[in-house]
Amino acid sequence: PRPSQHRFTTPAFLPQGWGPALLRRLLDACVASAHDDEKGSSMAKYIMTDPNFSEGTDQAVIEAIADCFRNKPGIKVIGYEPDPDFGRLPFELLGTMEALKPALLEACGVAYKLIDMNKYTGRHPQIGAVDTIECYTVGDTTVDEVKAFAEDLGKAIYEQYDVPIYYTGENATKPEN
Repeated sequence: PRPSQHRFTTPAFLPQGWGPALLRRLLDACVASAHDDEKGSSMAKYIMTDPNFSEGTDQAVIEAIADCFRNKPGIKVIGYEPDPDFGRLPFELLGTMEALKPALLEACGVAYKLIDMNKYTGRHPQIGAVDTIECYTVGDTTVDEVKAFAEDLGKAIYEQYDVPIYYTGENATKPEN
């Protein structure tokens, strides 16, 4: 059996077709649900992330992973659409780094527990139950902050679940990544 592996990317741009108006509506919705500190003096940093899981048909697994992100303060689920042909479950999430990290860790744990890569049948190339976790800048969050978030999350996933982590994009440790 192949080990459960995944990689992180941190491009500094939004997906094609995302205009400023849509981004502003999504960011406003996320900000409205986030909690500032007690004095209200600091503004949380937001990122967009697109975790991809290697599941596209098992509704129980899909919903178990989705539950890791639903109704969590500081996180807005923009969407998710399982693809049975490709065997993929991509999510689009917007949230604070503080809220997203534990939710992503939880979702990884659910995926590692419930997705059997020996039974994977999707056409999409993959390297594990959690295939990629792409991270993007939003608002005044800098590329360096997103890179640090991705590295911290990758280390936490490795420590908690003992799976190899591959960094790509801005976080690549090898030029070919």
